[in-house]
Formats: sequence, structure tokens, C-alpha cells
Amino acid sequence: MILIADSGSTKTSWAVIAPNDVKLITTPGINPAVHHSHVIESVIQSELLPALGTYKNKIDLVAFYGAGCNTYGCKILSDILQSVFNCEIGCNSDLTGSAIATIGKDEGIVSILGTGSNSGLFINGNLKEHVPSLGYILGDEGSGSYLGKQLLSDFFKRQMPHNLAVDFKDFYDPVESEVINAVYRNTKPNKYLASFVPFIVSKISTEYCHKLVKSSFNHFFERNICSYTDYQNYPLSFTGSVAFGFSSILHDTAEEFGMKIIHILQNPIEGMIQYYKQQL
Repeated sequence: MILIADSGSTKTSWAVIAPNDVKLITTPGINPAVHHSHVIESVIQSELLPALGTYKNKIDLVAFYGAGCNTYGCKILSDILQSVFNCEIGCNSDLTGSAIATIGKDEGIVSILGTGSNSGLFINGNLKEHVPSLGYILGDEGSGSYLGKQLLSDFFKRQMPHNLAVDFKDFYDPVESEVINAVYRNTKPNKYLASFVPFIVSKISTEYCHKLVKSSFNHFFERNICSYTDYQNYPLSFTGSVAFGFSSILHDTAEEFGMKIIHILQNPIEGMIQYYKQQL
């Protein structure tokens, strides 16, 4: 049996893949760049293992893909997982997980558009070029945090159309001091900023919200996708809630940049299951 994981800071999606069965499990997030070892161990021991039941002694491979899974993070995770399952352990980034989910061992530019954004050029399943995300302050173009940041700025600086500003105030009743505190002092400002995306979704038929998303995607392509060598020669794949929720605008943007999107998945675990089923 194979146990796979797609993990972020708030949620981890697991799947146990047997020849004739797939068991889905959700636990709190595991991010070795954010969580201490004892927190990771607690999630595995108290959340994952009870949900696995009798499967926990039948795992032959654990394939973990997640945020914070650089060389250091993977060492932490691999040691913990090895001690629990005593089997082959694989660990890699959430970006590589998105590549596995969408293109497998083929070639293409794979991107994540969720709370944050990321991208990479993959050849034969290996990351060949990477334009860094740089996070919600210096980058994350096209992401939920990027959209939320612009939305809040437009509201307070009176750049939002009046009727939308009234609706936004009724929906969230934002207070400047509270927003400043949440963005500059809280521990998860990117997630706070992304929490305003549902308003954009609800108003996407308006010219303002459509332009806001379109401009954000244009910036993502200009500052990320167009930086890859011969970028127009590669197909595009996306994962993430923002990519999925605004897929029609994303397709239009790709066409304007002379590119074609072949996959958009909201949840990478769906494609990862299909990939690993073929490994049994």
C-alpha cells in the first residue's frame, strides 16, 4: 500500500492507495518550516494513525508533498515518518506534488495559485527551472493573498466603486486598525488577506472584480511564467483554489500570452491518487 500526502500549514490531505481501494483522510496541516517536530509527531500519532486503522501496518511507501519541504524540512519529516511506518519514505515540495498531480513525468510549467503562488518548469518529472515566489510581501502574484491585499488597499484608499465599497463594508465591516494589526502583527497575514477572496468570487460579474483578477493574473504571467526559458513552448498546468475558481479568466490570460492550459486542479491530491495508482 502507498500513503500519499498533500500538505500545507493548515490542512493535510492523505490518501491510502491499495489495489482496489482508496481511503481519504484529513488532518491538521504539517509544515516543517512552521511546526516543531513535536507538533508534527502529535498530528501523526493522534490524528493520522487512528484514522488509518488496520492500514497503518501495511504501508510500503509514504510519499509526502508539502509546504516547507526543502532539504531541511524533508529531513525532519522523513525521520519522523520512518520511525512511525518503518518503510520507504519520499518527501518533496508542494510544487513537485502539483507536477505529479497534473503532468506526471511529462514536461510543462506547473503553477500553484492558492493562498500564495509558485511555479516551476518540469522536465521528465524533475524541476529544471524555478522562479521564486518570494511570499506575500515581495511576490505571490495571482494568489489569494495578492488579491486580498489589493482589495483592502482599494477599499481604504477609496479606489473601489462606491456600490461595491458599501457591500464590502456590509460584508466584512473592516476597521483600519484591525486590518493593520492582522497584516503586520499576526502570524498568518497571507491567510488573512486571502480570506477576502470570497467577496471577489461573489462579485466577479462586476467590471471592478473581473479587472482585479485579470490584472493579478497578468502580473503572475509577466513576472513568473514569462521568465522561463522558451516559456511559450511548454503547456501550462495549475492547482489551487484561486486557479480553479477563476479558471475562465486564467484560460483567457494564458491565451493572450500565447500559451495553453492543459490542467487545472483545485486539489492536487486528486491527481496524485491517479498517478500513484499506476505505481501499484
